[in-house]
Amino acid sequence: MFRKQFKIKSHSQVKGSERKKIRSEIGEHFCQLTDEDLNNLFPNKESITTMKIVTHCGQSVVVYAVDKIPVVFEVEKVMYPTVYMLWKFPDLLHTFTTHPEVFAKLVGGADLMLPGVVLEEPYTIKSFGNVKKGDLVSVNLSDNRAPVAVGTAALSSFDMYMSAKRGKGVHIVHYNWDFLCANIKMNPPNLGPPPIIRSLYSCEEKLQMDPSLMYAGGDNIMIGSNALQDIIAPKLDEIGFESESVENERVEHCNSEIGGELSSRESVLMSLEELEIGDEMGTSEPKNDSDLRHVSENSGVEMDAIAMQSSKDDLAVINSDCENSGISVQGSMDRLLEYCLLKALKTSAKKLSLPLLTSNFFKLHMITACPKGESLDVKKSSYKKVSKFLKEIEEKGVIEIRELSKGVESIVGVNYSNPLLKTFVEDSDDDDEGLLDSSSAKSTEVNEMFVINASTLPLFKTFGYKKGESLMATSIRHHLTEYVMKNGLQSSNDKRFVKLDHTLSSCLRLKENEDITWKELVTTCKEQMGNSYSIGQSGSVNKGKLKPIEITVATRTGNKKVTLIGNLEAYGIDSTEFVKKCQHGVAASATITQVPGSKSAQVMVQGNQVIFLEKLLTGEYQIHKRFIRGLENAPKMKKSRRVINK
Repeated sequence: MFRKQFKIKSHSQVKGSERKKIRSEIGEHFCQLTDEDLNNLFPNKESITTMKIVTHCGQSVVVYAVDKIPVVFEVEKVMYPTVYMLWKFPDLLHTFTTHPEVFAKLVGGADLMLPGVVLEEPYTIKSFGNVKKGDLVSVNLSDNRAPVAVGTAALSSFDMYMSAKRGKGVHIVHYNWDFLCANIKMNPPNLGPPPIIRSLYSCEEKLQMDPSLMYAGGDNIMIGSNALQDIIAPKLDEIGFESESVENERVEHCNSEIGGELSSRESVLMSLEELEIGDEMGTSEPKNDSDLRHVSENSGVEMDAIAMQSSKDDLAVINSDCENSGISVQGSMDRLLEYCLLKALKTSAKKLSLPLLTSNFFKLHMITACPKGESLDVKKSSYKKVSKFLKEIEEKGVIEIRELSKGVESIVGVNYSNPLLKTFVEDSDDDDEGLLDSSSAKSTEVNEMFVINASTLPLFKTFGYKKGESLMATSIRHHLTEYVMKNGLQSSNDKRFVKLDHTLSSCLRLKENEDITWKELVTTCKEQMGNSYSIGQSGSVNKGKLKPIEITVATRTGNKKVTLIGNLEAYGIDSTEFVKKCQHGVAASATITQVPGSKSAQVMVQGNQVIFLEKLLTGEYQIHKRFIRGLENAPKMKKSRRVINK
């Protein structure tokens, strides 16, 4: 990110009142830090500055510095620690250890590959820590524990283990001596060797003290001196991305030491048979020094074979843990998200007008493409956010996403030749009609709903509802009528009135034993509840009050009238199709414009066309007038003059 020169937009000093806010924000992102750590990180006597910069790729970054030394930087509401902060707290993030030769490649702009990560063999799923894809991680070198780079995990720990230590491991975001650290001349402090290197040396010392450890079976096989030398001081070409050549060189080395008479597979089988025979006879001691050297030289190959034999058992344990922890639910939701996206691109979004906001694509196309009986919930998936899911789909080459305005992402391209779209077949059980063409679904069903809150919960709790559930107006009226009749609250003298008991008076915030009409009862109850709405047949409920469609008439140059229509996309109306209907309906120019500071597009039609728009929205799209604002701007009809004959 900071490999090239960036532009500084602003540079200001933080006031004393904002220090606590910065400390609290950093404390929320890094929960391991105590209040004392945060005070030491941002001392009261030191000057704290914020710097807003724009990188060479167009990303906006906010950097927080203490005494001109950057401590953290924020990108898209995600805070990253700098290497200077990690020198004080080296255990703040999960750290991967690599070699100094590899760090030279990272400085050149490469990401950290898994073959360059130092691990103790035989490696297991625990060797890669407990990280998820996208988590913040750091990178240190084999000769110093101090981190020298910060990035995000390209794979989860489980995927790293299943990839056989191949592929990309860490996306590098910031490293020591990049342009963020250009004006700071500080070398990493010597914090000693990393824990993985210390454990490797301890294994070597144990092996020298007790050579019989090399003959222990199963997972207790120790690393020989040759293997340790290969891990600590490898050649640069052995750390690269061609892991197959490394394995071939190891096998050739073993064959040359044995004498070249046996193949690598036969040597491994022979060594394993000797171990089994030794276990059966109860003699785990080597016969002589030559046998000891023979097993030590082939220890690397034996460990690989034994690790392959035990991987099935480890995978079974991992799968059982995943099922118990609920990862299967995330996996099913991930598959449902991908299914709905591909189905939307093949059906309702096939003739998509680009660019389109990612949020509108999810609401208007993905949710409507959800099969019957299913509901999309991004929070139950492994992505947690729609933006992360669409980023992964973009990496697969299905769509292209760009940030056309600050903080607002839009879909700018769809690759229909992608194999995922070509091979996608819609589920036959999913018989949702009307998705083949978004323009064919002319009518828009808008349901105004009300949310049960703490004040109205005692009333609706008797009917089995919980706090936060949404009800339609007809359901509210039905339950109120049932409650009044069941408790005999209707007035005997005048059935138009209802007498409030303790529950109704507390929910409606009125006096107990007060008489109100049925209409006042329903209206007051709805006023005390929260607002929500649902659009279309998808069944998804959006909290908050539904904004109406805004129709305004403005004057342009030359006293020309134009009609502006906004917030159409909230009602599932395709702006492109709506423009075509306006052009054909009034024989006038109609265009789509983007309003600065607004996420939704706006349609502009030449002339005062409020009357036509009212007929189009209420007739063809079947939207009620209460959801349309600005109908009073219609032109007044001129009165015809009567001719009086005298």
